[in-house]
Amino acid sequence: MRRVVRKGFTEAEILGAAEILVESGVSNLRLYFMIGLPEERVEDVKAIVDLTKKIRHHLLKRSRGLKKRSG
Repeated sequence: MRRVVRKGFTEAEILGAAEILVESGVSNLRLYFMIGLPEERVEDVKAIVDLTKKIRHHLLKRSRGLKKRSG
């Protein structure tokens, strides 16, 4: 679906950007997704859920590491 909506970011790039944000002190992210596009499939919606979970996991993992280093 990223190709259809012309968002050419890879999953690795999205996760990398999230990590940069948390390292810069951003502790909360707001994610926006479009659901219900004409060419969308159930797998696409499941991929959104999976990506969101991966982002959350990366942010929590990275923020815990930062807290340990600073304390």
